[in-house]
Amino acid sequence: MRKNSSNKPIIRHDLPDSFFKTEDEKINAIVSDIEKCYKIGRPVLVGTRSIEKSERLSKILTNIGIPHKVLNAKNHAQEAQIVKFAGEPYAVTIATNMAGRGTDILLNKNLSKIITENYKSYFGDSETIEQGLHVIGTERHSARRIDNQLKGRSGRQGDPGSSKFYLSLQDDLFSVLSNEELSSMVKAIENNDYKELKRMTLYAQKKSEEISYHIRKQLIEHDDVIDKQRKVVYKMRLDVMSEELTKNYTQVLINEYVNDFAKDKRYKKNENEWDIEKIKDIFYDNFMVNIDELDCCYCEDDIKNKLRESLEQVMLRREEILGSEFSRKLERVIMLDVIDSAYADYLSYQSEFDKSILLRSYVKDNILTDYRLESSKSFNDLISSIRTESLKEIFSYPLPGIKVKPTKRKKEILSPQIKDLLDKISSQV
Repeated sequence: MRKNSSNKPIIRHDLPDSFFKTEDEKINAIVSDIEKCYKIGRPVLVGTRSIEKSERLSKILTNIGIPHKVLNAKNHAQEAQIVKFAGEPYAVTIATNMAGRGTDILLNKNLSKIITENYKSYFGDSETIEQGLHVIGTERHSARRIDNQLKGRSGRQGDPGSSKFYLSLQDDLFSVLSNEELSSMVKAIENNDYKELKRMTLYAQKKSEEISYHIRKQLIEHDDVIDKQRKVVYKMRLDVMSEELTKNYTQVLINEYVNDFAKDKRYKKNENEWDIEKIKDIFYDNFMVNIDELDCCYCEDDIKNKLRESLEQVMLRREEILGSEFSRKLERVIMLDVIDSAYADYLSYQSEFDKSILLRSYVKDNILTDYRLESSKSFNDLISSIRTESLKEIFSYPLPGIKVKPTKRKKEILSPQIKDLLDKISSQV
């Protein structure tokens, strides 16, 4: 990565970090720093990690009588106005690290003179008097990039300024450290070992960045699996809506359904004998199709041909009664409805499945392979479920003049395999 040079030389003074054992000690030191700057009229920008912490600091400053502005997501409408006056004498601005980024805080033309006069009146003459905007970081962020953006608010375009970060062992950053590492930091604070404290802070930031990187990488890899599945479903919808493909699409569904059906061992009594009565019952219950002359000793190809012929014959008779144009419209409406409903249910299942995979990651390093295999199996069940339910709806549509006992459509149209998986996952999470 190449670092671009600034437009004008940076003369900002980045002060060493201050470390404390507790949050309260750190807050007291921050308030003391703000008081000193306010006394001499020096503008201060305080960066906090969250809205809650900015509001807590705001209450303390209010109690001790220091006027200030708070810039966070709750009052983003006034952001431009608050930033506009953040470089004025005696201005104290509390902002979340994300607020107001990318904007120049312009310093008052007479700021240097005001700070110098006030400093001399309170503290006497000094060879070096810090000038410009003073940026205070209430803690280090897990990403060093955010810290650089915060202190970069000061000293822009060659302006004077300074920055300082205050840290405590109760900060979120140090939650990634072990008990032994925290103990060593406590000793370093007691011994004023700044070099060790700085090293541990950088280590904690690098560790947090690595964790964030792996989380993002995992999310991208998981999303890649879902994206491929999404494209398959969207292609199915486009094929259904295409007038050319819809004429043959039901035929494709029948072929795929029959192929899957013939491979299912549940419809066999043993390796060489089909359960004829079970097959007949299923085809009549699901599609209102009577199948005659089935031999229990048919080979797989023979049983597929027989089932396919039976479904195709009924489909042709239904098309003669309903008409070709109406049949195509009916098929399109039913298939789109089934695809949309099934995919919506599948996404709900996938959300629960993602939670279970996250829990599994605590005991297993590489879970991506498991995720791909199980997600692929579930998606294949979804496609099979869409085929089956579409054919059920198409073949059970009532013909003119034939009374059919009304039945409520099932709300859930996922396959039994997906339902079982969803039940298992729900009991684990």
